[in-house]
Amino acid sequence: MESPKSNRRQFVKRLGFGTAVSGLLGKSWLAPVVVEAQPIIFSGKGKLRVTLSDFPALSESFGSVRLGTSVVGADHFSTGLFPPVIITRGPTDQFFVVSASCTHEGCIVPSFPKQSGATGFMECPCHGSRYLIDGTVIRGPAGFSLEKYPFQNQAGILDIQIPGDSFSQISLKPADATGNRVEFRFLAFANIEYELYSWDTINGSGKITHFSLTPDGAFTESSVFGTDDYITLYVPQAQFGFYEVAMKAEPV
Repeated sequence: MESPKSNRRQFVKRLGFGTAVSGLLGKSWLAPVVVEAQPIIFSGKGKLRVTLSDFPALSESFGSVRLGTSVVGADHFSTGLFPPVIITRGPTDQFFVVSASCTHEGCIVPSFPKQSGATGFMECPCHGSRYLIDGTVIRGPAGFSLEKYPFQNQAGILDIQIPGDSFSQISLKPADATGNRVEFRFLAFANIEYELYSWDTINGSGKITHFSLTPDGAFTESSVFGTDDYITLYVPQAQFGFYEVAMKAEPV
């Protein structure tokens, strides 16, 4: 049987925001990016990128998963800042992506029950509010439907826009006069685990990049937990490359 730790790693996805840094033709430049190194202007939004084939439930009609950056407590509330996201496949290739936060008092709603089919609903475990597969409320006390997240399905990969103003800009600058290190500084939230990814080219595949938590430390750290305060990471300065600070998201 697969260990809980390895099973957890298998399903880890990334909810990310970041900054690209590059040296090209002797000139340095900076550009904000989100997740797959796509240049944007920071607008307070993040992106959850989900490969559908990583979740067998999403290969079948009415299959559903609930992904989050923090665990859900016994009281049915998220232990972190961001509520989980529920992704459900409809009877064909249609997908529905909604917030798992009940609009009544914020309890976390479970994923859609596959066995119930087209007549099924998601029921809040706290006060019994019910929602259809697309998040439409059909029974109170909730008075509003679950928040729907816009997304794109590109060749089996869902790029989901996560709203909110909690994705603040990352500060990126040379860490010392030698130019051998780059310093990332960003607000890291409690109960969320962060990683650093890098790309050699803008269309390349991201890989975990080890970092140091001190200006002169060894590059041995692979992740760090937030504490509702700013965190500073240090990485080697690359001649050309792209970096991403990412929050882990997994089934919760």
